[in-house]
Amino acid sequence: IKDFITGTNPNEGANKRVRLVQIFGAKIVLEVFGGGGAIWGSTEALTLRVPATQEFWRFWASVGGFVFFMRYLLQIRDYVNENMNDSYKPVSTSKDGVEDEGTPLIV
Repeated sequence: IKDFITGTNPNEGANKRVRLVQIFGAKIVLEVFGGGGAIWGSTEALTLRVPATQEFWRFWASVGGFVFFMRYLLQIRDYVNENMNDSYKPVSTSKDGVEDEGTPLIV
């Protein structure tokens, strides 16, 4: 995919870092903050959050935000391994540690 603002391919050289910031800058707002905010907002809409239960729901919205943040960090790790590390090749292994050639879809 060509970046039409800079006229370069974002998957080449130093542009990979710029692309990482572009992708994951949006993801943290939409997926992490949005996930925690969705819990907080839905409790308000469902009238579950009242002054007496506000701290209870604040805690659970924070827990949800933390879970989404951990998912976000795993996505960054996978992106870096796939796009910035040329020697990365995922290997599928079976339970006994032997490389798996894959299971056929039709038997």
